[in-house]
Amino acid sequence: MNFRRAWIAPVCLAMVGLGLGLAVAEANAAGRNKGDGLSGRWTWVGFEQAGIVAAADQLKGWVMTVKNDHLAIEGPSRARIEADFTLDTTSRPKGIDLAFFSNQTRGKTVAGIYEIRGETLRICIPSALAKGRPKDFAATSANGCTLYVFARKRL
Repeated sequence: MNFRRAWIAPVCLAMVGLGLGLAVAEANAAGRNKGDGLSGRWTWVGFEQAGIVAAADQLKGWVMTVKNDHLAIEGPSRARIEADFTLDTTSRPKGIDLAFFSNQTRGKTVAGIYEIRGETLRICIPSALAKGRPKDFAATSANGCTLYVFARKRL
């Protein structure tokens, strides 16, 4: 009788702990792509690569639409870039992995960073020559990164 009582409490605690651990892991996994505020339509307002900034008129008419874990960027000439993404909201800066499947980017996965401040979204990704995830939102010739800036589009 004492033997049963001695093992019941630890086994119950282990089961509760396992259940909580699985629930937390499931919630974290489920929350990785639940938008983090990304869902919606965004106007492309800034672009910088290797220290060169694009003129505003070059970005006019480009819009990014984000839904769930998918984004599509469309331009005025019907140009389109599409990717699925995974967010890592636990890293600092926050991480975004983009798996492209359109045009020249088909089959490529890029490890970038992102941030949302108010109505502005910034995404920084490395060029093909750069190694690893960017550490900050700089797009210099030295680090080989590209910075994209979007403003939330209000309907």
